[in-house]
Amino acid sequence: MGAKQEDLAGDKITRNLISYIENGKTRLTRSTAEVIAENMIRLSEAQKNPIHISVDYLMETEMEQANRILEKLRNELEKYSETNEKRFIEVFQRAEEILAEWNLPERRAAIYEVVGDFYYQKQKYHESYIHYIKALEDYIRINHHRKTAWIYSLLGRVSIKLKNYQETINFNNYSMLILESHHMEAPEIMKRILFNNALAYWYLQLHDHCLEFLDKLTKTYDDFSREQYMDILLIKGNYFLDRNELNQAEKIYSDILKIAQENNYLEMMAITYYNFCEIYKKRGQEPKAIEYGLKALEIREKIDSKLLGDTLLVLGESYQFIGNYSQAEEYLLKALAAVRRRFDRRIQAEAYKLLFKNYIYTQNYKAIDNLINELYENVEIGVSAEVLGIYMEASRYYLSHDVEKAAKFLERGLEKLNTSC
Repeated sequence: MGAKQEDLAGDKITRNLISYIENGKTRLTRSTAEVIAENMIRLSEAQKNPIHISVDYLMETEMEQANRILEKLRNELEKYSETNEKRFIEVFQRAEEILAEWNLPERRAAIYEVVGDFYYQKQKYHESYIHYIKALEDYIRINHHRKTAWIYSLLGRVSIKLKNYQETINFNNYSMLILESHHMEAPEIMKRILFNNALAYWYLQLHDHCLEFLDKLTKTYDDFSREQYMDILLIKGNYFLDRNELNQAEKIYSDILKIAQENNYLEMMAITYYNFCEIYKKRGQEPKAIEYGLKALEIREKIDSKLLGDTLLVLGESYQFIGNYSQAEEYLLKALAAVRRRFDRRIQAEAYKLLFKNYIYTQNYKAIDNLINELYENVEIGVSAEVLGIYMEASRYYLSHDVEKAAKFLERGLEKLNTSC
């Protein structure tokens, strides 16, 4: 506003007092702050440049200012988390600068929690995990029990994405222990805990534990969203599929498909079609399996699903099973192309393995050579049992009629193994 010291002082206090306050020679009192605020507002109105100044604002300590600014930055982080990634990072860096100077654990925890959520939505699960851990440390320090339980449940969720299933169960058990020991009712947390524990046990192939947690979840709560209800049904269907109780699995998948179709949930429709494909494969009805696999593929190509590679892989395997090797090759090559964008070692290894079998069945020796060379030059795929198995199988295949080539493939496999060690 171009104001000078005498403008702030007005006729109620002296200019020297303003100077002393500015230079730290005397403290700002509430009565002086009232005068300064009054004069600043008067000046702003005269300039038609209204400002919002209060006595409390002027009386803030530096710690209070840092606290207020960090709360503002946290709100900005929430605002930009879904709309402007660049701005989100800039605001977070500003927040970290202030956090480095001031010991405000509650504000720090709240900011790290938002950042953990941000990276989880971006599918950057390692970064999400790290920031949740930082939030957890501060919530523990200030004895914020509900938030501590909440963050443990979020760590359980992200650990599933990192395929650390036992850690998921451990984090969720810590969360439950906190809620129980402090007699806290927290349905939102408990529903996540029970569901994610069931999911973790399913991945660990501990099916009885999986069903136990699903039963507890559905018997304790009934206020699920459609998406949550379908997720619960999906795990139950997968439970029966793994146990080869195919009729029961098919019934559950049919229920999911009906809900998904009524509400146009495309990804869930694709999931159920894919699972129908798995059911018919287990029944030995490959043409029917292919029919449902193609339905899943149509949706996943439309929505650019991250599960596109899985669908192409299962179709390639099914066509190979019925002896349609040209179609099998087409879908397996598409599977490799799909996962180059979303790198997936497991699908790449499986696709290479099935392609190798395909070329043996068709006695396409040139394609075998090209595949082994491509596999050898693919540094990112790493070394797994499936990858080494391809080298060993290729060596064994050529051993009876081309010893030199068999030795070459064996050497390449051993070279890859030694490099990984």
